[in-house]
Amino acid sequence: MLPQPHPSTSSLWSQAACQKFGVSLDIARRAGRQTQRANIPATTPEDYFRAAVYIPFLDSFITQLNDRLLRQKSLLQSFRCLMPKDPKMPPTATQVDELRHLYATYAGVLGCSELSAIGELRLWYHRAAESGNPPRNALEAIAVCNQQIFPTVHKLLHILATLPVTTASSERSFSTLRRLKTYLRNTTGEERLNGLAMLQIHRDIAVDPEAVLQKLSEKSRRLDFRL
Repeated sequence: MLPQPHPSTSSLWSQAACQKFGVSLDIARRAGRQTQRANIPATTPEDYFRAAVYIPFLDSFITQLNDRLLRQKSLLQSFRCLMPKDPKMPPTATQVDELRHLYATYAGVLGCSELSAIGELRLWYHRAAESGNPPRNALEAIAVCNQQIFPTVHKLLHILATLPVTTASSERSFSTLRRLKTYLRNTTGEERLNGLAMLQIHRDIAVDPEAVLQKLSEKSRRLDFRL
């Protein structure tokens, strides 16, 4: 049985554009055993394309939104257990559940048991209580976290510090390389190309020309000079 059309989907179906370009919308030929494409029984082209294209597209779109936004948001929120707000108190049940979520995701990287990770989290809270100055972010936590004593917490903090918030930085890097790696610079070395890319991407960082010239003058050249 085909799903009933939603009131808003009827407005999406319009043959005016197809008629404008001379495209005919017909139901695909059905076969008894069809494995290469959708073999959906339908009486009208609207019913066929709704079940073969529109509904699968919506299902895929909703699934991608859930995977990319909701699940990632839940995973990022689980890292809150590594930042004790009140280090004088032991981990709460919610923080322990968040650590279990992290362990289920990164069990292959951590290389320990779940009970060992929970026990290490309790020791980490005890260490934060003794310091009297709990870390406010991942970088501060890594600086005070001893890798030998807290290996699991240290690995999770490294994962938290390296997780990209967005993909804007990588996209900006690709756009920069497309402008720099031109036909005339096709033979540019890797070190020079990386330096030009860093100058282009991080334009907010001030560069001292005298320091650059002094650095270049230290290299061996045909003319021995120093600024």
